[in-house]
Amino acid sequence: MKKSNEAPNQDYKKAIKDYLLSIGELEKLAKKDPELYAPNLALDCKCLGNVYNKIEDYEKAESYLDVAIKLYQELAKQDPQEYEKFLATSYRDIAFVYGNMDDNDKAEKYHFLANELFEKVVKSHEDYKPYLAASYNSIGMIYFRKKEYEKAEKCYDLAIEIWDDLAEENVHIPELIDTYEGMCDVCNKLMYLKNPKEYKEKLYNCYDTLYELAEENDEYEQAKKYALWAIEICKDLAEEDYEGYAVKLSLSYAQLGHSYMNIKNYDKAKESYFSSAEIMQKLAEADFEFYGERLAICYDNLAVAYDACHEIEQQGKYLLLEINVYENLALLNPDKYKLDLAHNYNNIGYMYAVEEDYEKAEKYALLAVEEYEYLVEKHPNEYEPNLAVAFGNLATVYYNNDEYKSAEEYYLLSTEIWKYLASENWEKHAESLKDSYESLNTLYIEMGDLEKAKYYKGLADEIKI
Repeated sequence: MKKSNEAPNQDYKKAIKDYLLSIGELEKLAKKDPELYAPNLALDCKCLGNVYNKIEDYEKAESYLDVAIKLYQELAKQDPQEYEKFLATSYRDIAFVYGNMDDNDKAEKYHFLANELFEKVVKSHEDYKPYLAASYNSIGMIYFRKKEYEKAEKCYDLAIEIWDDLAEENVHIPELIDTYEGMCDVCNKLMYLKNPKEYKEKLYNCYDTLYELAEENDEYEQAKKYALWAIEICKDLAEEDYEGYAVKLSLSYAQLGHSYMNIKNYDKAKESYFSSAEIMQKLAEADFEFYGERLAICYDNLAVAYDACHEIEQQGKYLLLEINVYENLALLNPDKYKLDLAHNYNNIGYMYAVEEDYEKAEKYALLAVEEYEYLVEKHPNEYEPNLAVAFGNLATVYYNNDEYKSAEEYYLLSTEIWKYLASENWEKHAESLKDSYESLNTLYIEMGDLEKAKYYKGLADEIKI
């Protein structure tokens, strides 16, 4: 049996003292009126048992939880709708205590009792579904320990099915991770005992999900680990069926790259992104229309990685490759890809502007304007903000290159759009209109036209954000 060498902290000491006092009073009252006081007595015994479990005093934890169970068993006979849920959680709690005491037989007994009752409780208490999922997870662990891998797999499948059905805010992420890790252990066993391909696929999907969960929780080292494992499994699958698994392998390399980016290991990120792009290039050569967009995303990942390293030449190289892909995709499907193309013209134009290469910055800013004008013509109520931003970006390029008349032309065009948009939705667009007025104020100061500068400064000041 495990014993803690540390004394319980003051919070636990106070909780124990308060529960003991309350239990003493409730025991007296329950003898006179069990119907009224037994529920509170059961709850306090349950809570005190869990406190003792936390400080690793397992004998006392067992004792008080056993009392709670006996009380809830009697209460559940009288009102199962109200008390079976408390009995189920008490079975679960004492199972954890026995697990901590290394008494696996009793832990197993109470986990099964809890699971059986949770299955009944969820029919009338939907909010107990997470408890049922966690219970299946515990049963899965028991079967795995007993080497009954197919039964373990079934339990984990049931747990995952419940988690998938729950609203996001009701999913208990640590327990969901435990479920998927348990399923990974099962798949690693069954792939050698049964159908290797079937369980490799299942294992890959589990690692993929675990990667996403780790990323969502900002656990980037864990995410990296899962991505690496997913890649190893996917490599094996791709050897048997390259076409079937090449996309997944490319995506897993990209995920690994994301993990390296998050831990700021940019060299490793570039390696991973390059592996992802290399696979997608081969696929796009065979079917550009289907795989082209994925290839563009691969190039974008590489551009972001090189940007993080301040390797501007390489960043520009991959942005241009990405643009080339979107230019070709836009020829095939303009409605779908013109927006992506415009965004990328904007991005590379901004990069060149930062590098003070105004000739190239102007070229791509003009191309962005052209694409957004096309989109506004096709969808007049959707892309005006994008066009206004593009006009402003082009104006800023001219301003930074001391081409003030051209800057004035495009700042005014941008401002007109923001004025219209602000008249339609002031709350959403007022700040952009204010920024546009301030840009004109700055421009006219540089041009020496103080009257116009004052006019636009006044308009900007009138807008209170």
